[in-house]
Amino acid sequence: MLNLYRRWREKKLAAQQEQEQIEKEKLRLMREKQEECGLTGHSWNCTHEVQGDGDPNVEGYILITRRTCSICGATEVDIEPYDDDE
Repeated sequence: MLNLYRRWREKKLAAQQEQEQIEKEKLRLMREKQEECGLTGHSWNCTHEVQGDGDPNVEGYILITRRTCSICGATEVDIEPYDDDE
């Protein structure tokens, strides 16, 4: 019975250590990509979206611009008033 518990505990500990190693490697790769972007500048992919209440007689529309870096995955969101004349 004691050996069974010991083997189960060892397997659980090994799986936990493996998961920690995987997470450390992911974090290291993410930091490398962020450093690369810091040196070369981000490569942004932009999306624009207009949102409002849907009533054309009421001003109150906003333009949401989402930028995502294709290298490191950093995101930025800008929210601005939207004017149809622009």
